[in-house]
Order: sequence, then structure tokens, then C-alpha cells
Amino acid sequence: MSTDPRESIETRDPDTQPLRAVGTGERQRAAIALGVLAIVALIIVGIMVAVLGSNSNSGKTVNGTPTGPAVTYTGGNRPSNAPSGHATKPRGHHHKVPAGRPGNAPVSCPTSSPCDLPDDVGNAVRALNAYRTQHGKPAVRGSVTQAARTCAVSSGNQCPNGFYWEPVGRSGQQVITKIAANGGDSWLLDSRMTSVQVGWAYIPSSKSFECALVSNAP
Repeated sequence: MSTDPRESIETRDPDTQPLRAVGTGERQRAAIALGVLAIVALIIVGIMVAVLGSNSNSGKTVNGTPTGPAVTYTGGNRPSNAPSGHATKPRGHHHKVPAGRPGNAPVSCPTSSPCDLPDDVGNAVRALNAYRTQHGKPAVRGSVTQAARTCAVSSGNQCPNGFYWEPVGRSGQQVITKIAANGGDSWLLDSRMTSVQVGWAYIPSSKSFECALVSNAP
């Protein structure tokens, strides 16, 4: 038997041959190929984001600001007709001289008694139009009127026909939520409604608000 080590190496089974080390050139080519693939993937992702982003505004916006008509502010006389509509938790507030400021500015009353306010301080009309838009109904015109303000400050006791009155915080969204919860969903989504009057009252003792919405729908 030969003891030459070269013979044992040459006659070794191919399956037991040592693995050939990958050269530096092959590793570089593999790294370059991976880099190219990564760049191509980034380009594809960028194209997809651009295409999908350009189409994302084509659908209906559910929670965005509605594009309904602007709220107008008008005067008016105290309504002479008997109350008709819906109110919750009525309290015997008396009508006082209007007070308050538009927007998010603080509101106040001339005395410690409740008073009605000259603005849609809680954006109730905007909340109504957002709710109608969510349910496929057109936005309506909104106006702050003396009739609706009187309805608000009288806790729903002196109101035109077709109204809802709710004690709330300074939140039009809360107004709409409470109306819907009190069975007024069909009223909010009435297809015949094209305009709405809004009035707010401030209660100094509790620092809370009351809101009245009056529909023009028969």
C-alpha cells in the first residue's frame, strides 16, 4: 500500500473534496447585483406611491371639512307661533340681551342669567353638513337667526316649527350626536331640508351651552 499523501488526496471521493473558496471578484459582482435590485425596487415603490397618492383624493371625504354654504347671520323677531319640535331637559331660562363673540373666543353674558349668542359658536351647521355628507345627503345653508337664538335660550319653550334643542358643551358635533340619539336621524338627513337656522345660548352658572336647530323642511 502506498503511503504517498498526494495519492490519497488525488483519489479522494469527489463528495469529500473541500469547497472552493469564492473569489473576491465574485463577491463584488454579487454585491453590485443586489445593489441594482434594491435601486429598482425603490424606483417601483416610488412610482406606486405617486400613482396611488394622485388618486386618493378622488373619493368622498368622510371626516374632512364639508364644503357647504357659509353660515350667515341675520336678525329677526321673537316667533309668535306656539312651540313645536323636540327638546330635552327644558329649564325656564329667560331671554336676555345677546352677548358673545364669534369663533373660539370666550363668551359671556351681561348678568349671571343665561343669554343667547349672536354666532354659531360651536359650529353646529358645519357639524350638520358633515353628518349629511357622510350619509350621501347634500349640505344645507345655515343662518344664525333671532328666532333660533330665542329657541335656544328658552330651552325649547319658544321655538318655530321643526326644531331640535339640546343642552351641550360648545360643540356642534355633540349637538348632532344628541339629536341622532334622541330619534332625530331622519330629521338630520331629511332630503327636503335645504336650510337651517341655528341659535346658541350660554349658561354662566354652569359654563355650559344650549343649541337650537330649526329646519325649513315642512
